[in-house]
Amino acid sequence: MTIDGGVKPEGAPERSPIAGAGAPAGVDAGPKRADRKGTAQGTVVRLIARLAALYPDDGYNNPASWPRCAPLTPHLLASCETETAEPATNLKRAALVHRAGSYFHGRGAYSQARPLFERALAIREKALGPEHPDTAASLNNLAGLLQAQGDLEGARPLFERALAIYEKAARPRASEDSNRTKQSSELTFARRMT
Repeated sequence: MTIDGGVKPEGAPERSPIAGAGAPAGVDAGPKRADRKGTAQGTVVRLIARLAALYPDDGYNNPASWPRCAPLTPHLLASCETETAEPATNLKRAALVHRAGSYFHGRGAYSQARPLFERALAIREKALGPEHPDTAASLNNLAGLLQAQGDLEGARPLFERALAIYEKAARPRASEDSNRTKQSSELTFARRMT
């Protein structure tokens, strides 16, 4: 007799009510919820990596790339909806969302571009911090979109913030270059003296 009161065919294995629909007793019914989630997470990570390789990065200024962007964009948006546990994947998400925003911006679809630029900015600020050059790139592109829409008051503080980040990031390099130049000129001078 079976658990539900039916008659078990002769030779059929015992069924466990916990093992899952149709799973024989002692046989695992499949991956547990945590395992399925991990597998789904892995699939998203692989999909994001594949989209990063396929999705054009010149959608803003290259209309020839638009036929490739169009069918990939829905997949990109779906795969980039949720945050992953891997910081590197989240940065790829930000870059992909940024590319999709650039594609829409290039096509003049400003209302579709803006939330994507805002999402890329939020991801980068969280992952890299508010003073990172990649965060500045997101600020700059969002500001450019606002400028294209005629919102100069909204664009200006974003442009100024991006510029301040770029200048701050360039300062250490400039002083390092200055030190190298000074060391090089001192070495040249010392060689001439000998």
